[in-house]
Amino acid sequence: MPLLVQFSIVAAAIAFIVVSIVAIRALQRLDRAADEIALSVRTISNTVNELKPAVEEARQVIARFGTVAPHLEKVAERFERLGNQVANVSESVVNEIESPIRAAAAVARGVRIGTNHLMGRLFQGRASTNARGGSYDG
Repeated sequence: MPLLVQFSIVAAAIAFIVVSIVAIRALQRLDRAADEIALSVRTISNTVNELKPAVEEARQVIARFGTVAPHLEKVAERFERLGNQVANVSESVVNEIESPIRAAAAVARGVRIGTNHLMGRLFQGRASTNARGGSYDG
């Protein structure tokens, strides 16, 4: 066999060995990547299993809220009506009491003014009597 053919066979064998080593390393990396993917899938699966009860509970809460919401709406409407009624009653009471209170205030103001005027005249008259030489009974 010629020397060139022998070198070609050796070169082909070395190339085959190099390709085999590269392929083995690539397969090892793929194996590690597959293990990491499997671990991630298990983690995701566990997380999904943990989330299932929470999702179901959220669905139940939403369903309950759907049944409670109309009742809350009715209660809010009742409070609104009650507030309007209280405002109307308060307005009626104020309207009924306002004019008598104004009248009583006017009477009180008139009595105070009259009393002040009377007291002023009374004390003014006494002061003028004493100034003219009258007696003070005291």
